[in-house]
Amino acid sequence: QIIVFAGSNAATDNRFNGVIGLAAYQNGNWALEPPILIATGLNTELELPHFVFRDGLYYLFWCTQSHTFSPEVVGVTGLYGMVAPTIRGPYRPLNESGLVICNPMSMPSQSYGWRVAGDLQVVSFLNDAALGSKSEKFIGTISSKSVIELNGERVKRSSSQVSLV
Repeated sequence: QIIVFAGSNAATDNRFNGVIGLAAYQNGNWALEPPILIATGLNTELELPHFVFRDGLYYLFWCTQSHTFSPEVVGVTGLYGMVAPTIRGPYRPLNESGLVICNPMSMPSQSYGWRVAGDLQVVSFLNDAALGSKSEKFIGTISSKSVIELNGERVKRSSSQVSLV
């Protein structure tokens, strides 16, 4: 049994210190393992980590927000991912950058909290929606579903619904 979790790198005083860790159940106790992803110097928030096992590969996904990146890094709010042959790695970024899905530039806080299910449906939390030409309104509900396709280190959206749920 293994638990995946988001955390902070205690071995650094850099405020951009996000990690994704594992804990394994061994001999009746939970034991921390070395982090499988370390973002020290890049990002402080690697939220909602989760796996999808597909075609013999482990796909690790997480969410982050644009304001949690180091000032030296240009990053967007979105769903990010990596792929590895084992749950402990070594991990390689999906789509070269790790970015899987992001909000449109015109609505940078539109969605958050993306989750990829085993059938590759993706759902998130809908924060804001455009009403009219410039206004935004807090929605606070589940967003429309998307479906992704995984192919090794490449991932793309195969379908998306535009309507609000």
